[in-house]
Amino acid sequence: MSPGTDLGNAYLAVNSTLDHNRLCALDVLGQEDKLSTHQSDVHEEFKEQLARSPDGRYETGLPWKGNFPELPNNCAGSVRRVNSLLRKLKRTDMPDQYDDIIREQLEEGVVEKAPAKVIGKEFYMPHRAVIRENAESTKLRVAYDASARAYDGAPSLNECLHTGPRLQNELWNVIVRNRFHPIAAAGDMRKAFLQIRVKEAEHDALRFHWIKDKSTEELEVLRFTLHKWHSNVPEQEGDCTDDEPSFAKQQLGALSAREECKLLGLKWDIGDDTLHVSLPSPPSTLTKRGILANSAKIYDPLGLVSPEML
Repeated sequence: MSPGTDLGNAYLAVNSTLDHNRLCALDVLGQEDKLSTHQSDVHEEFKEQLARSPDGRYETGLPWKGNFPELPNNCAGSVRRVNSLLRKLKRTDMPDQYDDIIREQLEEGVVEKAPAKVIGKEFYMPHRAVIRENAESTKLRVAYDASARAYDGAPSLNECLHTGPRLQNELWNVIVRNRFHPIAAAGDMRKAFLQIRVKEAEHDALRFHWIKDKSTEELEVLRFTLHKWHSNVPEQEGDCTDDEPSFAKQQLGALSAREECKLLGLKWDIGDDTLHVSLPSPPSTLTKRGILANSAKIYDPLGLVSPEML
């Protein structure tokens, strides 16, 4: 699918926003994919609490439910989980990389050492390593588990918070709009979800355990205070500079050789400026289960290969 052409002659499996909305509707399950009055109230409350600190970061409170149950202290469970994580990291030779990520968050002020005195609600989020070998910048990241429970039947932090409305742009609209013009650019905010701070009175609801020192593995308590771009124009690719090696711009030397990156999950050949849908290899033995499993692996938000699939 090339940009800058007359879209009147283009035939897409999804040919209108209305068809796409109907396709994604959850009416079979009796649910409606639309903003409810309750979610609107949560969004309005969030905007009322939103403020900007002198250093330029936005700050807000956690969206607590009005009638949420008492959130019990899960410190013991968090300690067990972090000890299990340390053993797993040693087996995979990644404790240093994992520790570097948390040390970097400490230096940047994303997290801080928690004081002994607790203010407000106290909750500890277990965490684990998520490895993405095909990622351009962050190969290893830390995922925090706010669904952890102190014991069976106890509420989790997630259950005590409102989810709020879905604010992301629709994927189909973004990808199609990207093909309207001959020059395309794609960007990604570096660690976007770590740039919003939480009000100090609620920091202790976002605690977690990690080692104080790699040599002794003594645990300490931290808490949350809670970059890359590409273009199909070579001149734009060549002009990029960055001081941080984690940005994808530092990867462009490798990208220029293969001239391929991702655009909202789709492979984007920036040399030919074409989007590609990856098809998995067929199973050695054709069975109904194997065919269904292979079909589920195909990521095609535009429906470009739907006729072939059918």
